[in-house]
Amino acid sequence: MGRHLTAIGAAGWASTVAQILMLREIFVQFYGNELSVGIVLFFWLLWTAAGSALAPRLFGKFPAVSASRRWSSLIPGLLSAYALAMPITVIWIRGARLLFHIPRGDVPGLGQTILLTGATTAPLCLLFGFLFGSIWMAAADSTPKGRSGLWIYAAEAAGAGIGGLTFYFLLLPRCTALEAAILSGWVPALAALITMGRAVGTGPAVALAAAWLMLASLWAAGGRLESWSRSWVWGSGLVRSVDTPYHNITVLQGQGQQSVMIDGLWAYSIPDPQGAEDAVHLALLQHGHPQKVLVLGAAGPEILRELLRYPDLRRILVVDPDPVLLSMSRLDREDPTVGFHCDDIRRYVRRAEDCYDVVLLHTADPVTLALNRFRTVEFFRDLDGLLCSGGVISVTVSGGEEMLGEAQIRLVSSVLGALDHVFGDRVLYPGSRIRLVAARNPGILARDPEILAGRAERRGLALQYVRRDRLENLLDPLRQAYFDQVLAAAPPELNRDGHPVGFLYALGWWTARTEGGASGDWIGPMTSPAFRKIGAAVVSAVAFLLLIWLVFGPRLPVERGAALAVFSVGASLMVLQIVLFLAYQIWEGALYTAMALLVTTFMTGLSAGALAAHCFVDKPGGWARAKQALLVAHAGLAALALALGWTFGRGAPSWIAFPSRPWALVFFCAAAGGMGVLGGAHFGLSCLVCKIRSGKGAAGPRLYAWDLAGAASAAMGGTLILLPIWGLSGAGWACAGFLAVTFAALLRSLRLR
Repeated sequence: MGRHLTAIGAAGWASTVAQILMLREIFVQFYGNELSVGIVLFFWLLWTAAGSALAPRLFGKFPAVSASRRWSSLIPGLLSAYALAMPITVIWIRGARLLFHIPRGDVPGLGQTILLTGATTAPLCLLFGFLFGSIWMAAADSTPKGRSGLWIYAAEAAGAGIGGLTFYFLLLPRCTALEAAILSGWVPALAALITMGRAVGTGPAVALAAAWLMLASLWAAGGRLESWSRSWVWGSGLVRSVDTPYHNITVLQGQGQQSVMIDGLWAYSIPDPQGAEDAVHLALLQHGHPQKVLVLGAAGPEILRELLRYPDLRRILVVDPDPVLLSMSRLDREDPTVGFHCDDIRRYVRRAEDCYDVVLLHTADPVTLALNRFRTVEFFRDLDGLLCSGGVISVTVSGGEEMLGEAQIRLVSSVLGALDHVFGDRVLYPGSRIRLVAARNPGILARDPEILAGRAERRGLALQYVRRDRLENLLDPLRQAYFDQVLAAAPPELNRDGHPVGFLYALGWWTARTEGGASGDWIGPMTSPAFRKIGAAVVSAVAFLLLIWLVFGPRLPVERGAALAVFSVGASLMVLQIVLFLAYQIWEGALYTAMALLVTTFMTGLSAGALAAHCFVDKPGGWARAKQALLVAHAGLAALALALGWTFGRGAPSWIAFPSRPWALVFFCAAAGGMGVLGGAHFGLSCLVCKIRSGKGAAGPRLYAWDLAGAASAAMGGTLILLPIWGLSGAGWACAGFLAVTFAALLRSLRLR
């Protein structure tokens, strides 16, 4: 049993590192959009479920040889293959752009994203699923008491949690992605050596020797492979690409400029005099006498140089959570006026005690859920609290010089609607990047180009791009009337923290931009309140009819009832995890640094919950008690989902007065751990009930496949539909309703008396 646990623990450890690496690699290549994360998780879980379901079928075709011989001949070879597949997958993801003829540096469309993600995740995930099922079957054959399956599940979860911690706190700060994959591959390679035993055949020995030789060769050539594979993504103009706990930061050289990309999104270029002038002067000229300026987000040194042209500025503060980005923003000389503060933007804005005359928000469009948190009503309210009397803020969003398309109108309207809900006045500057300058009260902002040009002259600013004639063009009454008319014709629902509809509008703009205008038409109806109401009514009606059929229709066998319950729990746990990640990101930010703790707490809870099911093994009345505990775990998850929906429905979660960041992390880790304990206990008890009922050990891999299939469906649907349309609270209530419906089926199939 020790060798079984060593193998599955190493596989779980490596699978978590592989999943994180794959998420980060694909996340950067697909514009940093969380939709790509949902697609990755969908295919990851789908392929893993297929591999797990395949293992019992293959084991059933083996000749009647001893379990130890099966173990010696198959499992070490699979571990060796998995060790080698980790670094190869990283290289495969980066090289897939060339194979699929995606131009270097271009953002793939939605269809290309799905195709490429499915192809790159298949080999590694099928291998891991088959490895998990094989270890489960080998352990079940060698230990007839039914304890082995629960130990395998618990060991895999424990190894996965340790792998997440190891990656974030040891590998990520010190290694590139490829180096981390190679180092992580040594863990299953060592496990393969340990688990071989004495009577090992030629095949596993050759596979292990080949894996060790290839890993050593890849490590020796790691530096060259890293630069080559990065150039496949970004082209020959790549200067630098580094992974931090917060972002992937890439610097590109081309056409006399250096461009900084953050998670695949453009941040700024150097030199870019027009962009720097627009970012600074269109906002500061709206203030009569600016003295203190706050810059939120990664800003290039050119922006700071433009700010220092104002003689009366006493304080310039730049805030960003990533110290690498802050170091890239520093000037080539020290200036006492300029300060840098390393902190999450939302957290700083919420807790800052100073006030500012001008706030420059320098973050990208809300094409991700992470960026959408900087365009919500709640964030703009926090910004309003930072402004001194007569202060202004500046926000940008992708637009157009002369006209806007349908998808752009929805995107700009979502930002403008949230801004207008908080601030009493605003000015719109058209352009490829529309700049919105807002003030708390009417009468502060100027729309007369003469006034703005006069302020520039009095301050001694000889500007090259923000000139009198260009201001007249930007603020032309006819142009302003056009933008007011088209934006007023499509008033969006307010973009809020707990209801991120801005992400949905940005998603439509993204698909229209990458694949043509028609491809984004399916997004439009999803953004209307009527669609959400009709959708909620249809879902409720379907759930009610399903509940009637499950209660009064034919009773499901125990195995099928347990499979349906496990499917619903897997789907609900995936959605609730995404809800927790998004809520933590909204509240505290820096999800990359906290994700390791949240994932580890959840996986530790899974392990503890699965082990808790052992108390029902070989005990008097264990069958009846196991059924009762299974129903309690299922009902407990439904109650937890309902509680989270209610909690985030009251402010998501701004109503919770966390005194400091550690307390917020404790709250979210406790929720993740509780979910894990209930989910692990539910899976373990389901396997135990099926084992007692059928007397066979093959139910474990099949239930695991159902668990992963449910999580896979939720990974796609939760990210694309459930969360953007119904928000955090709606996602929690939907999970509670789904679990309640399947609870009825489980109750009937168990025939509890």
